[in-house]
Amino acid sequence: RVNVVDDLGRPVAGAAVASAWSGAISTGDTARTTDSTGTATFYSSRTRTTGTVQFCVANVSAAGLAYQPGANVEQCDAITK
Repeated sequence: RVNVVDDLGRPVAGAAVASAWSGAISTGDTARTTDSTGTATFYSSRTRTTGTVQFCVANVSAAGLAYQPGANVEQCDAITK
C-alpha cells in the first residue's frame, strides 16, 4: 500500500501513483489512484521463485500539488521470500 498525504499530513484522494517492481517478481500493478483515505493498493504477480522483491514509488501526481520524493517516509521497500 502507498499512502499519499499533502504537506500538512492530510490524505490526498485521487492522486495517480506510478510504481515499479523488480527482483524475483518484476510484474504487477504499476499504476493506481488513491482512494478517499489517500491509499493506493498495489498487487504483484505470483511466483514460486525465491529471492528479493522490491517495490518502488516512481511518481505521484495530483491536481495542485507537486510530488516531493525527498519527503517520502519510504520510497522503496523490499522483502525476501
